[in-house]
Amino acid sequence: MARAFGEVAERLRRSTVEVRLRGANGGGSGVIASSDGQIVTNAHVARDAGATVRLWDGREFPAILLARDARRDLADVRLAPGNSGGPLADANGRVIGINTMIVNGLGAAVPGNAVKAFLRRGAAGFSLGVTIEPVRLEDRRFGLLVLKVEPGSPAARAPLWIGDVLTGAGGRPFRTVDDLHLLLDGALDGADAVIHLQFVRGDRAATREVAIRLAHPVAEAA
Repeated sequence: MARAFGEVAERLRRSTVEVRLRGANGGGSGVIASSDGQIVTNAHVARDAGATVRLWDGREFPAILLARDARRDLADVRLAPGNSGGPLADANGRVIGINTMIVNGLGAAVPGNAVKAFLRRGAAGFSLGVTIEPVRLEDRRFGLLVLKVEPGSPAARAPLWIGDVLTGAGGRPFRTVDDLHLLLDGALDGADAVIHLQFVRGDRAATREVAIRLAHPVAEAA
């Protein structure tokens, strides 16, 4: 058993890289995702186009930023500084997520299915234009608290306000943060799409609904 875990750890070590940012003391980790050298890391790690990556054997190369999705910088493990962007693996060495941040003492990771979707489409999915945080309402319903609304975004035009809590879409309640992401990923490609969001505002006594016409982001999803 010890030998098996050792082999798993060695495979993971060889597929993990160190990401260094130009002119910064910190950095993060990344995972080699394809044989042609594509590397997946967190959006907050790859915030600077002038990054370099260092392989397990010490070789170092300049990195080219191909796509960045700030919307998904989430899902579960205790992390240490520098683990952001590194692999979350099961006991068989299969990468099931990308480590992203520490929240209230617990590690968070982007789930593997979201990583696969990002690799397929880059950051070309639909954008709502909000920064959100999971919350529980007084009646124990799950919700997504709007922390920021990007000016000129579909959310701003709706309008959604800071402090609104998104509770569902199309009459179906949200149960996890990823429900909204999956909704946006499932929107029709190639043209704008309309989604119907349920939310509460102010005293949160009544549920409201708004139709939002989505648009493909120009630079990055948010």
